[in-house]
Order: sequence, then C-alpha cells, then structure tokens
Amino acid sequence: MYIICPMDETDIKITSILHGNSRISTRELGDILDLSVNSIHKRLNALIDNGVIETFVMGPSCSSIEHVSVLIMGNSSCSSMNECVANLGKDKNVLKIIVGLDNKLFISCIIPNISDLRELTDHCIQAGELEDYQVGIFDIPVCQKKKKSDEDEEETKKVKLTKLDYRIIHSFSKNSRRPISDVADDLNVSPKTVKRRLAKLEKESLVGSGIHWQPTMTNDIITYLSVTVDPGIDVMELFTNLRENYCPNFITLYSFGNLPDFILILFWTKTMREMNDIQQALRKEYEFKSIRSNMQYRAHHFDTWLDDHIKKRAEL
Repeated sequence: MYIICPMDETDIKITSILHGNSRISTRELGDILDLSVNSIHKRLNALIDNGVIETFVMGPSCSSIEHVSVLIMGNSSCSSMNECVANLGKDKNVLKIIVGLDNKLFISCIIPNISDLRELTDHCIQAGELEDYQVGIFDIPVCQKKKKSDEDEEETKKVKLTKLDYRIIHSFSKNSRRPISDVADDLNVSPKTVKRRLAKLEKESLVGSGIHWQPTMTNDIITYLSVTVDPGIDVMELFTNLRENYCPNFITLYSFGNLPDFILILFWTKTMREMNDIQQALRKEYEFKSIRSNMQYRAHHFDTWLDDHIKKRAEL
C-alpha cells in the first residue's frame, strides 16, 4: 500500500484541483502536474485510504437551483462537541461544520431564500451555544469567478433542468468519478446521452463537482485566518497574489457580501512554525488591520434540503 503521511506539496495540488473539478481524469491530472498516470492513481488511492478524501461529490449550482450560501462562525460553549454537531446537523440547511480548536465552529449552510436566514441563525446560535458569532453571506468563491458575455448569461437563463438532468446529478452526487457507462446503465439510457447532458450542464455552470476531505487525518495543519481588511480591497487581486506567492500553502479565500471588511483565508502547512512564518510575512506584506488564526480539527458533512429536492425532481 502506498501511504503518504503527512501530505506533500503534490498531494495538496491534487486535492486543490479536485476541489474545483473532481471529475478530472487521472491523465489530465498527470499532464497538469507532470506525473505519470500510475503515480496519480497511487496518490489518489493513498489519499482515499488515509481518509483525506472522503467522497467525490457533485451538486447543482445556484444558477440551476436558486439558493444562498451562508457561513456562521462563532465559539461554542457546548460541553459535548459531538452532541453539538449532531444537533446543528438536524437543520436541513446545514451543509458542513468545521470544528476548530477551542470549539470554534465554521458552519456552512445553504438556504432557499435570504428570508430564511434569521430562522437558520437562531437555530445555530441555540443548538451550537454560540458566542461572539458572525454571519457571512458568501460571495462566489474567488477561484470560480469568471467573466461571462451577455450572450452566455442569456443562454444560462434559458436552461432548465430536466428530469433526466436531475437523475444524472443524483447518480453522480455521492461519487462524481463514477464511469458514465455505470450511470447510463442505472438510468437505462445510452452513455452518449449521459455524456452529452453532463457536458452541457458543466459548460453552462449548472453543476459543480468537488471533494469532501479531512486533511487533518495525516497530521497536516489547516489554518483558517480571519482577516480584517480595508472594505475597498480588490479581493481578486489579493487571491491572485496569494496564489502566486504562497502556493501550495495557500488553499483559497472567501469573501462575504455583507461583511466588506472581512475575509477568510485557508492555508495548509506541515508545521506550526511554518504557519507562524506565513502569518508574519502576511503582516509585513499586506496592510491587514488584524489577523486571527484557528486550526481545523474535524469536518462534518450533511445532506440538505437540496439533496431532497434533487431526489424529488428526479422522481426517485
């Protein structure tokens, strides 16, 4: 068995690519990273065996099924974190919970409408016993932002998901790397039909694929930096700069439409000293007003109302 413990820079690059497209082939991964298909295959298997990659997932974008993505952050005073996470996950809007050190919680949620935010927030405050909390409404992840022409925008608006589309999305939802032929057999349609419909969904950005991962399974350190910035900061420029100067340690950053002076930056390091050096460099290089750090301990994922919606529309 090929074991990687802890992860190296190549593993982080692989998982970063898979976060944005978990259907990418091993050959394509090899071409990007200048590695053989066999090497990529061994690394993927090791990441799965070590529990770093839990699931390859696929789901609809907000372009195909309208929803709002929200992050609720706060310190929990719960005496049992397992019970706390279980109670939080009972709400069908809760998608993922990151548990950090000192019971810091990052609760990712999706709601059908912004009017549902108050009820969701109340649930999280009560079930999570949250103190000193923040509620952020996600912007589009910076790495996914791209300019569309008016023609592209108009074309996307015209696309409506069909029953077959919903069945395809459901079939790939818990294993986005399934062979198309297997999905075709399940749905009793031809592989060409599945391939054509899936290609259209991906082209129109109506679906997205990624991974659920547990990077701390190999004793690697994932740090969340809560950063206070100037409200006029160019987030895209910052993202590009961090990617160029701190790759592969820099994972991604998130900005929030309702919190113009706040961003959340994720870093991977092998040691705390390495992370401390990065923070010192960030303080010197950028005029951040403040930086607070917290390390990820565990991630928990949940099915949501969106999964139920897909099953219903697929008539399963």
